[in-house]
Amino acid sequence: MKPAMPQVGLMETSRSDGLVLVAEARARYTSLDWINRILGSPACPTLPPHIGTRVVRVDEQEGNASDLIVRCTFESGHTLIGKHFLPVIKAKPEMAFRGLEERGQGIDVRMNLFRQSLPDRTTARVPEAYAYDAVNRVVWMEDAGEELTPLQPVHWATCLPALGTALAAVHRREVPAAVHVSVDQPPLRSSLIEYPFRALDRYLTTGSRRARWRRFLAADASAGHALIHGDLSHKNILVAPDGPIWLLDFDRSNLANPAYDVGFFAAHLAIQAWDTGLEDVRTPISLFLASYLADARTDEGFDFCAVHYFLLTLAYRIDSLAFLCAHDPGLRDRIELHLSRWLDAPPGDLEALFRTGSPAPEETRSSH
Repeated sequence: MKPAMPQVGLMETSRSDGLVLVAEARARYTSLDWINRILGSPACPTLPPHIGTRVVRVDEQEGNASDLIVRCTFESGHTLIGKHFLPVIKAKPEMAFRGLEERGQGIDVRMNLFRQSLPDRTTARVPEAYAYDAVNRVVWMEDAGEELTPLQPVHWATCLPALGTALAAVHRREVPAAVHVSVDQPPLRSSLIEYPFRALDRYLTTGSRRARWRRFLAADASAGHALIHGDLSHKNILVAPDGPIWLLDFDRSNLANPAYDVGFFAAHLAIQAWDTGLEDVRTPISLFLASYLADARTDEGFDFCAVHYFLLTLAYRIDSLAFLCAHDPGLRDRIELHLSRWLDAPPGDLEALFRTGSPAPEETRSSH
């Protein structure tokens, strides 16, 4: 059963068509009065006693069209991050988001399992999730700090191997039955894969391309599942000045083929590399993959699935480059060129990269 809609919050500003303007949602969800009202309501789970229950300051953090994030300073002096999952919101007249209210279900369980699965030897961290308020759709979590920087090329040498080790450990872990129960949201394929595949449609223009993607779907359907992050991009990886690497934004975490995380993250590394003028994207991807594959337990066909999730993500992201990077005016054309060529048959060095973590020598690269 879905939780009842809150008596305070977005529904008080709903339009007749059921949509809400971002500015009104932001004003409501960043209100000190509203935050204290939901913290004092019976629906709010108990926070750790040392934190307290009364907030004296609210600072809005970066969010997007389907959530708002606030840093709350309590009377005790402690700070927490509150992430509000917006049930219905419209960012632009032509773009409406619906059915988002289930994204938070079980997020605290999945975040904490991800966090507990990280090996001691890595600097990767996940904030502790203290409570999820299912009525008001807010997850309360540890504050990772203010001086955090999104993953940049300057961080690659130290951060990418650590991220590979961390992700392999999470993917290796057997998922407890309780987490299966907590994943009370639409299946991963409908929430993550359906839209990217629609983006790919315009590229599947030949029979050979469509046949190759049918083989990928069959391989993906037979692959084992693990707890995945689901949205692992450089925007959701923040680096602290003293070394820790914080993984954030677990809205899309789910049980799925771990090749999804690997291909998705590799595609974002490629976009970031191309945006900074680096043509050979194998360098940052290999830094991540070499450490991941050294520790991961992969199924047969993992590399085939990861390559195709990589291509799928490039097709999906090509229409949202401005959100991801500085957006070199020629970046879209360069990605289109690579994508069209690789869809016919990924070159040998790309397949080798996802199979071994080490790209094939330059002279063995395919002429496709």
